Amino acid sequence: MLRTLALCLCLSAAAFAQTSPQPGVNVYQPNASPDAYAVDLAGNVVHTWPGTNPAGITAVYMAPNGDLVRTLTTGTPPGGAGSGGGVERVSWDGQVVWSFTYSNAQVHSHHDIALMPNGNVLVIAWENVGAAGAIAAGRNFATVSTEFLAEQVIEIEPDGM
Repeated sequence: MLRTLALCLCLSAAAFAQTSPQPGVNVYQPNASPDAYAVDLAGNVVHTWPGTNPAGITAVYMAPNGDLVRTLTTGTPPGGAGSGGGVERVSWDGQVVWSFTYSNAQVHSHHDIALMPNGNVLVIAWENVGAAGAIAAGRNFATVSTEFLAEQVIEIEPDGM
């Protein structure tokens, strides 16, 4: 019983720590805005990165040097909820210092990214393996359409970074 109580307390503390505001500034980009913002713990906007990206679901992160790294919506297939297609890094003064597109008939980045300690970026993407690829991986032939999107994670080493 005592073990269970201790475990519950530890899990509760961990859950609280994950949802608490972080020191310094936090970045976000509202769904209805192409712009991204840095806000302090009092909710004051301390910086704005104007965007040319269409408003929508965009993941944004602040790099250790203060650059903004965000996903882009390219408008290319396959589209749909969470569709992206690219990543860009924007300096504090609003200059795009790196941009990467990962979208064609076979692959398309979506939803989120992760900044790695070595400066690289992990990107999650859909990969169109087609019906033959899906069946070879064990998918039921009766439920496969001509397009089947599997998942992949790639690590990108930004040029010039």
